[in-house]
Amino acid sequence: MKAYETPWLSFADTVNQMFYMVDLYYCDMFNYIVYPWGQRFADLNPVLLFQIVKDMPYALDPEGDERLPRPAYIVEDLGRPRDCKKVSIVFCAWAKCNNVPYRLRVVSYNEQRDMQHIYPELKLNGEWLTFDATFSNFTVGQQMANSREELFFP
Repeated sequence: MKAYETPWLSFADTVNQMFYMVDLYYCDMFNYIVYPWGQRFADLNPVLLFQIVKDMPYALDPEGDERLPRPAYIVEDLGRPRDCKKVSIVFCAWAKCNNVPYRLRVVSYNEQRDMQHIYPELKLNGEWLTFDATFSNFTVGQQMANSREELFFP
């Protein structure tokens, strides 16, 4: 896992590093089996993947300690806490494995604050759908209202 001692200068830097990790290591998704389903992560239906990922515990990275691991490190222990960046990496890696277009949406829920959340969107059947599995009460396509947002494509 690559750990950074200080945050990047912008969310754009963070997103670029996330895309880099997906591009370099998306094939990790072919090697991990999900129990009890007995399927590889890459072969999961995106809605089932959403259900599995949203059950993972949530935790922010420690202040000043940005962590953007390869997909294998995220999925090897489903009980390890993850933040929105790690959840997004899992979905982007799945999408890349399955030739599904994807993008990342970075948002702020308060006009006065910096961007504070990121989540993936996948283009399925010609429609962009939100896969924000950070919140355990969300469903596919659901998103919170936000004040500001930026879209990033790989």
